[in-house]
Amino acid sequence: MLVDGVNVEYKRPDGSIAGTQVRVLDFDAPENNDWLAVNQFTVIEKTKHASPQHRRPDIVLFVNGLPLVVIELKNPADENATIWTAWNQIRTYKNKIPSLFAYNEALVISDGVEARIGTLTATPCTSTSPCAVIRSCRPSRGSTASSATKSYRSLLRDALGLLRTR
Repeated sequence: MLVDGVNVEYKRPDGSIAGTQVRVLDFDAPENNDWLAVNQFTVIEKTKHASPQHRRPDIVLFVNGLPLVVIELKNPADENATIWTAWNQIRTYKNKIPSLFAYNEALVISDGVEARIGTLTATPCTSTSPCAVIRSCRPSRGSTASSATKSYRSLLRDALGLLRTR
């Protein structure tokens, strides 16, 4: 659906019904897409056998209304915050609010020092497996906030580039 589009039917002026393929994302001119990044997006997942699950991922990036990227950020001042705790939080979201991941294409996790981008469908994270890392980003010691921001922006561009290759 994301790459090939969807089949739709419409009524012609003469009253007949026609069908066509409609692209959900414009890869040729990305600026034509509607982009929205939502901080602390609340998802309430209703289940048949349990009480509704309320979860709030740090950032969800929507493209044309579809939640394509989930970003989990940990506080760099917290000694217990690592990219692994960010990854565990993503796994919790996947279990508790699976509908958020129906169209998910990329995950970004960061502890404020290191960032990684990957997917849910690849190898799971372990302490020895870097959770399907497509790209890892760690600004060098002494780098300025500006250069660190550029590194993370580059990482995010890679996340969006995933959409083109799927």
